[in-house]
Parts: sequence; C-alpha cells; structure tokens
Amino acid sequence: MKLINQSFEILPEREDLIKQIGERSRICYQSENQEDETKFVQGIIRKGHNSCLEMATISLDISGMFPGQKRYFDITSGQCYTATGSVRAWREYLTINQHYCGRIIGFLKKHVKLLFDDINESRHLDIVQNYVGFSQKIAAHYERVAVKFITNRAVSHELVRHRPNGILQESQRYCRYGDDVTFIKPTAFFKEDTYEWNVWEQACKTSEVDYLELLETSSPQAARTVLPNSCKTEVILYAPLYQWEHIFAMRAVNSGAEPSMREIMTQVHEEFKSRYPGMFNNPQPSVGR
Repeated sequence: MKLINQSFEILPEREDLIKQIGERSRICYQSENQEDETKFVQGIIRKGHNSCLEMATISLDISGMFPGQKRYFDITSGQCYTATGSVRAWREYLTINQHYCGRIIGFLKKHVKLLFDDINESRHLDIVQNYVGFSQKIAAHYERVAVKFITNRAVSHELVRHRPNGILQESQRYCRYGDDVTFIKPTAFFKEDTYEWNVWEQACKTSEVDYLELLETSSPQAARTVLPNSCKTEVILYAPLYQWEHIFAMRAVNSGAEPSMREIMTQVHEEFKSRYPGMFNNPQPSVGR
C-alpha cells in the first residue's frame, strides 16, 4: 500500500493538437506517451471516446455569418466572429451543420486533417461567405488552462460536476492496479498517528487485500467495488479562465467547500494568482459572460 499527498500540475499548451490530445488522453488508460500520437488519436476517434477530444482547443476567425451557439463555443464579434471551442465541439457541431459550414469544414480538413477527415463537406448551402482562419488572439478570459490533479475519488466526484469544461479521469474499470494500491492521505481531516488516522489506514489496508484477492477471479471493474473514496485517481480539468474563476469561488475560497477539495484547490488558486496577476484576487461564482 502506498500513501501520498494530493498534488497538481498545470499542463503546457502544445501547437500540435494531435500530440496534446494523445498525451492528455493517456491519463484514462495509464499508458505511456509516444513521440507520434497519431495512431492513438485515430483509435480514440474510431472508438468514439469523444471526451478525449475536449483536450484541445481551436479558435477561428470567421467572416460572414457564423451560426454557432454559445452552448458549443465562446464567441466574440468585431470585424469578424472569433469562435473558440474544443475539437469535440467543432466536430459535433459541424457534423450536424455540415450543409451550412462547408467552408469551415474544408479549412479544418486541410489544416488538421486527422481530426476532421471523416466529416462530410457540402458547400451548396454554405453561409460562411468569405474568410476562415486560425485566430491569433482571443479574449483573455476565454484562454483555456489544463490542470492535472492527483487526488482522491471524493474530490474527483466533485471536479466532474463542472460539466461545461473538458474532463478526463483515470479509469478504474480498465486500469488494473499492481501489487499495491495508492491512497491519498486524509490530511484535511486527520493528523498522522492519531486514533482516527490509524482507523482510516487499517480500512485502506483491508480494502487493498480484498481488491487484490478479487482480481484473481474477476475483472478490475468488479474488484474496484471494494475500494474507498481515498483511492488515488488522476484527473485533468481543462477550462477557460472565466470558468476557473467560478471553480475557485466554489471550491477554494468558499468556507463550505469539501475539506480535501479546498486543500488542493487553494494551492491551484494561488498558482493562478501568480500566473495571472489581478485576475483571481476576488473570484466570483457566476459563470455568465
């Protein structure tokens, strides 16, 4: 049995969308990154593991009329529309509206062929009249940031409630733990070497023994039923800055937040305040923009 503390890492944004999707998606399978993630991402698309396609963002400048919806995209208007959305949002929206967005589909198929090659392109009702191109600048609060959490299952249950954002999580159904199971220390609740801590630790040891015993005759998804909320998991939360403001308001500065959640999210909040001076000093719970 391994005991570790919660931790987090802010992930870099890569110019190579295939590589970014592949690297981040491997958290679900706990597999090793590859130099070329093409085949892995092709498999993701083929199997319809669409949540993985939320791990990269495309922002386009579009002149003429753009019928996109706020449900799918963050949209600003000026001399042209700037629409920002995940690869999944673009794929699903363009599949439904292929007769209206042929020029956008053609542009994306030309520049990121692997991600859009299976979407049919029809031009006869195309209402995008002029220019389509990658946007060089989007509104600051629409910038997206991915944070990888190593935390417990109680915290992850709350992280996945932030549905407008991209979320990937290590799978207990398919990932088989080895000879030992990793648990997150409950430092927000108990002090080490106290009676309560010892009770908690013994419960984890018992669940580990039961899990490994069940693995001998059943699958990981069956054996996981004996594991507690303290079991370690890995989660990536990918969100625009205005959503992070909402998350910090709910999970960091809110005194009623779940203690383990507040423990880790307070650290993330401090890192964001350092990276984006003045933006997160007074986070607000409203997500409206």
